[in-house]
Amino acid sequence: MISVDEALTLLASNRPVTSTETVPLERALGRCLSQDIIAAFDHPAFSVSIMDGYACRKADAKNSLTVIGESRAGTCFDRTIEAGQAVRVFTGAVLPEGADWVEIQEHAKRSGETVSFTELSEYVTYIRSAGADFQKDQTLFPAGHQISPSTILSLASNNMPTVPVTRRPTIAILRSGDELNIVGSHLKRGQIIDANGPAMIALLKSWGIDAIDLGITKDDPKDIRSRIENCRADVIVPIGGASVGDYDFMRQAFVQEGFKSIFEKVAIKPGKPTWFATRGDQCVLGLAGNPASAWVCAHIFLRPLLGLKNQTRTYTLAVNLPPNSKRETYLRARLTQAGHVEPLGVQDSGMVTPLAAAECLIRRRVKAPSAQIGDSVEGLSLLS
Repeated sequence: MISVDEALTLLASNRPVTSTETVPLERALGRCLSQDIIAAFDHPAFSVSIMDGYACRKADAKNSLTVIGESRAGTCFDRTIEAGQAVRVFTGAVLPEGADWVEIQEHAKRSGETVSFTELSEYVTYIRSAGADFQKDQTLFPAGHQISPSTILSLASNNMPTVPVTRRPTIAILRSGDELNIVGSHLKRGQIIDANGPAMIALLKSWGIDAIDLGITKDDPKDIRSRIENCRADVIVPIGGASVGDYDFMRQAFVQEGFKSIFEKVAIKPGKPTWFATRGDQCVLGLAGNPASAWVCAHIFLRPLLGLKNQTRTYTLAVNLPPNSKRETYLRARLTQAGHVEPLGVQDSGMVTPLAAAECLIRRRVKAPSAQIGDSVEGLSLLS
């Protein structure tokens, strides 16, 4: 077995290489930038007032001033302010030429076309300078950055209707097992429903990736090979058939199809049978068939393989934890009302209902000592 960190390093060095494409801004959420994004102009492009008030020269602010016009958002005052003059300004309005001060209207005493200030804002300036947010030619985001809603805000502010992104890798999902039947089947004794397939396809969709469904194969190398021999997906994710039993043929079938093994087991709980292989530009990440194993290892290993970052967190324990074993362990857990974290009572890798309540994974390093209530622990958020 190799460690989780070793597995992650090998996945990173064998990540699928995909081309680039340009997508509309509204479809860019969750995608990864294929190049650095450079600011096309200063933002804001001009100095603006951030409050309703009056613009003037600071040197004149203690005097009575003549109001010579107004500037509001979308309609600029087009003359230069001279000594002894002021312009009525509104929030978001362009600061008139010649002005270097804005005093809020709460401090203003207006009489006809004359204004004076009852006090001056000593410690606050109500001007947002040109380029205060970002400046022309500044790198806003590096290549590889995953686009979030807040990224969209900055890209839109940079007036980008389209965005250069890396093409999403194509993913194919394959399950194996004589006992598996599709959802809605009438089951005989000893048969079970294939829950992993629909769940993994839905999980990928929540990550913004559509998956190809290769279906369910029998415990037969020929059947498995028939599903993968013409598959051109960037990443194939077989679920099940990954152990060393007499009827676990998944890895064998891929080797027969020309895939080279990179690793075959990981010192992780759940998910020890996780394996990885490559063939040219294609790769295959095999997951264990137990639902919790597949689910946890999809987050730990599949997300990074697809170039997606996990949301790592530091949590405060709500319960005591015993020492950990020689395998790195990920505990399905939930958050308490106080915002602390506690493992779900059932950690059996074959159980599906605890996954519905899981909000995060607590990471327990190899041979980690016991931890007490109030201690900080590493974790991975499962919340979007």
